[in-house]
Amino acid sequence: MSTAAEVNRPPRPSRARVGVTGRGIVVLIFVTTAIAGAAAVMAGGHRGHVFGVAFVVTAALGAALVRRKDVATAMIAPPLLYCLLVALMSFIDTKDQTGGFLTRKAVYIADAFITGAPAIWTGTALAIGIGWYRRRSAASPTASPAASSTAAPTAPPTASPAGQIEPASPQPTP
Repeated sequence: MSTAAEVNRPPRPSRARVGVTGRGIVVLIFVTTAIAGAAAVMAGGHRGHVFGVAFVVTAALGAALVRRKDVATAMIAPPLLYCLLVALMSFIDTKDQTGGFLTRKAVYIADAFITGAPAIWTGTALAIGIGWYRRRSAASPTASPAASSTAAPTAPPTASPAGQIEPASPQPTP
């Protein structure tokens, strides 16, 4: 292969750039869980277990698929998205609600956090656990053959004005 072809070749993606962006994970969790919750409301009249299962699965999947650079987003976003989704679901899931507007919304949100506690805790714990594992495995030093072959070359020895050759790095004195 010629050197011109090597120069014009696009760089290979690094491990940090492989995967879904943090924004993509937020959209994945939000849209999938919202669709599952809305489908459960239309089918059964109430948000049910489908909403919680969809949240747990997408939170864990998001932490597993996100770029290493955006792992923190995948760990922080799930509980915040759950809160937003519950607030939005309160406008769709209106079966058996009585009282004024604020009372209905407050009761629905409180009920969603009480009955949905296993889902929010499980989804958040899975996202944090997977994210922690991925960050820890990325930080651990591994000696790979590719890393040793791409190491920076050492500087050649330099000549002093007197004509003596001096090493590039100073030698320790005994």
